[in-house]
Amino acid sequence: MRSLVRTVILLSFLLLPTTAGFAQSSSQRWEQLLSQIERHLGRDDWRQAYALVDVLNRETRNLAPEDPGRILVAAQFSRLAGVLRLRDRFDEAEQVYIRLLSIRERALGSNHPAIGQTLNEIGVFYRDQSRFDEAAGVLMRSLSVAEAVYGSEHAEVAAAANNLGMVYRDQGNYSRAGPLFQRAVAITEARVGPVHPDLAAAMNNLGLLYQAIGRFDLARPLLERSVSINEAALESDDLRLATSLKSLGGLYSELGRLGEARELYERSLAATEVALGPDHTEVASGLNNLALLYRTLGRLDEAESLFDRALAILETVHGDGHADVAATLNNLALLYFTQRRYSKAEPLYERALGVFRTVFGAEHPNVATGLNNLAALYREQERSDAAEPLLKEALEIRENALGQDHPDVASTLNSLALLYHTEERYSEAEPLYRRAIAIRETALGNTHPSLATTLENLSALLEEMGSDEEARRLAERARAIRSGGG
Repeated sequence: MRSLVRTVILLSFLLLPTTAGFAQSSSQRWEQLLSQIERHLGRDDWRQAYALVDVLNRETRNLAPEDPGRILVAAQFSRLAGVLRLRDRFDEAEQVYIRLLSIRERALGSNHPAIGQTLNEIGVFYRDQSRFDEAAGVLMRSLSVAEAVYGSEHAEVAAAANNLGMVYRDQGNYSRAGPLFQRAVAITEARVGPVHPDLAAAMNNLGLLYQAIGRFDLARPLLERSVSINEAALESDDLRLATSLKSLGGLYSELGRLGEARELYERSLAATEVALGPDHTEVASGLNNLALLYRTLGRLDEAESLFDRALAILETVHGDGHADVAATLNNLALLYFTQRRYSKAEPLYERALGVFRTVFGAEHPNVATGLNNLAALYREQERSDAAEPLLKEALEIRENALGQDHPDVASTLNSLALLYHTEERYSEAEPLYRRAIAIRETALGNTHPSLATTLENLSALLEEMGSDEEARRLAERARAIRSGGG
């Protein structure tokens, strides 16, 4: 599913131009307005701050577009939108962003650096709201402007390519995301060298893409290098380091390196809380990831408490129709499923699936995740007739979106095989188990816990079919994996 692990986009506030070049009366007036704007922002009174920025806009509207007064207005609108966004005031932030774009387009035309920068900010903002089609359209335009203005190898081109790649990755469009991330890494390394946090961020995003398509051999060195760069360059509570720690923790969790994953997640969460406060959506993301890991470790009460806290934050900020709310509902339902609290799990799974369909469309991998999980619940309730069509739909979605050899395809194959196994449809179950094993061996390696699970399932099936010798070999291999002996 679309992970709540997500890159924190640190807002690059515009430096305010000096008022030294203004006429004295204008300079004094605008300095007064700036001081008042700062005071109102400090009090979280964004409406009054907006009103004062609007006053500044009206008083400078007859100046030339490149006049310092007009630059000052744009900087203030951009800064105000960024503050609102960081405080999760999304409706208000959108109003300010759209106003800023309108002002700049009227003054500067469509192919100006400031237009590209504003489009980039709006596109990232839409992505954070799971408004992916809108985000892709805006960011494609931002990339086009950056290439027209700067050429193909500029930092602004890398930023636009990176942000558009993240939207495609979120949509499950990995074939379009990959070249954009690779381009961003190449431009950034040529520009800043091999040990800069900007390169770490670009590598982080490319590594997450490789993880999403099951190329863990390519993902791990990128994510480990990202952490190494940021640990050397940044303070321990810097959000950029928190992001790279969280990404590497997610990979280690998927690879079964659970102790290392826990340490990384806890470090990331602590840094995020210091930087953003306890009620921010990025804190909810960290809580969600740590809760999933605690569930895997069997620390179920702690996991439930973290999920509840994450859900409360996200519903307060986003309402109940956001993708991150659905992801948390799905994860909490998974915990209830683990505890056999099926009556609590089912409505959460159904609600999450409904949101995934609405936000992502019917063919997205997140929808497949919701279908797969709801089907597993139905199977445990011996509702096989309800479970089978969900699993077949999930398998089709994942094969089309992720390819035939993705670990998530193996997960659905294992689930469908288990359903057939339970119904004693052995001839249908066996090839699915074997295909799942082959995928997991290739994608995850020979020591992954998920591989052990499917080996155990096939061993039990073969024993029931009378193939005792192969069943014994598979069971021994699974025990070796569980014991850490590979």
